[in-house]
Amino acid sequence: MRAEIYLSTKSDYTNCEVEFTVLDADNNVISTQTNPYINFDKEFCNVGINNPHLWNGVEDPYLYKTVTVLKRNGKEIDRVEESIGIRSFYVDADKGFFLNGKHLKLNGVCRHQDWAVIASALTKENHLAIFHF
Repeated sequence: MRAEIYLSTKSDYTNCEVEFTVLDADNNVISTQTNPYINFDKEFCNVGINNPHLWNGVEDPYLYKTVTVLKRNGKEIDRVEESIGIRSFYVDADKGFFLNGKHLKLNGVCRHQDWAVIASALTKENHLAIFHF
């Protein structure tokens, strides 16, 4: 996993480092990286998660927690904690969409309204014209 960490200012980050940690749902440390090379207001951390527990919506909403700590001379000066879910997806030209390795039939309609003067306030006639009923 690659984390792009954006710091809120382009301050002087001399003697600063960013520590990025991933914890599982039981708050066990899964992976961590400390990087002392802050490039203006941006930092990149690459951490590995072996055999991640994949997030699967209502069926299995497993979340990890990331903790990003900014330290100066070893002392914490800022911290951000966020919950994240990990999932995989791909599209097969013949078989369709796959989420976490399982086929998922997608149903949906994209309605983009470009009707002059009325924007999204479509009338019944506009809807019928779109679908050519």
